[in-house]
Amino acid sequence: MAYDFLKVELKDPNGTFEEFHELLYKSGIYNNYKVFQVPLPVYEFADEFLEHVSNHGFESLFNYTISMEDVTSSSMTVNKVEEIVHKFVMNLDASERLLIIDPYFYASSNATNTVDMFSRLLSSVSTNLKEVTIVTNGRKLDTKSAIHAAIKSIQQNIAINDFLTDEFHDRFWLDPDRAIGIVMGTSLNGLGSKISLIDKLSDQDVTEIVKLAKELNVLA
Repeated sequence: MAYDFLKVELKDPNGTFEEFHELLYKSGIYNNYKVFQVPLPVYEFADEFLEHVSNHGFESLFNYTISMEDVTSSSMTVNKVEEIVHKFVMNLDASERLLIIDPYFYASSNATNTVDMFSRLLSSVSTNLKEVTIVTNGRKLDTKSAIHAAIKSIQQNIAINDFLTDEFHDRFWLDPDRAIGIVMGTSLNGLGSKISLIDKLSDQDVTEIVKLAKELNVLA
């Protein structure tokens, strides 16, 4: 069922919403329509809100120049955290090249099967994928072989490039050709076990990161 939402404001400072409902009842409008209050919009419109910020980023809701991100924490189930991350990663669907910058991308986790999670996330953006470049600091390589196998299991012909550097601190998933990307506050092994932030990057931010990656010979 489709819904249209209306905003109702009291013109009379002495008026009440109980009076408003009484007038609606007397008018007979309840015979054909359901009218109800939404006491907590953050829960009522949670799915629509998440859909918007995953497509446009939190900063689209504000006039600030800083980035406003979505937050995941240990109070959420792993499935809920993955659902949030998936919404953002879906912005990268149809990418031919995927650049993942994450110092500890290959680190394992006691709380989450990071390989399975990565495989599910990558599957959602693998429509046209031809190349995956992963940039780490080379210190935690627990799941490297399993991650590579997961990529090949999705599409055998995907080229996998690994690059080591300490130049990056934050975690990025980028399409370098279309200037689309997201930023995550933790590696996959931290999702669900600590508070972390995630947001869609602006085109300008992606362009700057890609420029630096090319200067470091990470990308051609």
